Amino acid sequence: MFGVTAHAAKQSFYGFSIDVPIGWQAVEDKGEYSVTITAPDGAESIKFKHASREFISAYTFAQSAAYDVGGSDPVEAADGDFEFVFTDNGIKTNARTKHVESWGIVLMSKSGNFDRVTAILNSWQF
Repeated sequence: MFGVTAHAAKQSFYGFSIDVPIGWQAVEDKGEYSVTITAPDGAESIKFKHASREFISAYTFAQSAAYDVGGSDPVEAADGDFEFVFTDNGIKTNARTKHVESWGIVLMSKSGNFDRVTAILNSWQF
């Protein structure tokens, strides 16, 4: 695996932190409570979008997000979260809800070189 987080700066967003590699761009959209982290060449990206469990179920959140991007129907994973796939500018993108007890529901989507993106996701902390 390519160790992309070796040269990264920890950044905090909406109560979580993640190592953003040097040269990657992290953009917050406070209107939709999301953060998108994109590689310098645009080939990889990760997006975190927050929804409070108090207002919406994980399935409803995944279903709405999948509909918005023309994705597949969400499928329940073994851990009770939901996954779907969509294409963004010709790039296959995997999306997954994640329930974080102290925070609510997060929708994570990732595209591009999954080894590099996974290294970043592994640094995610609440």
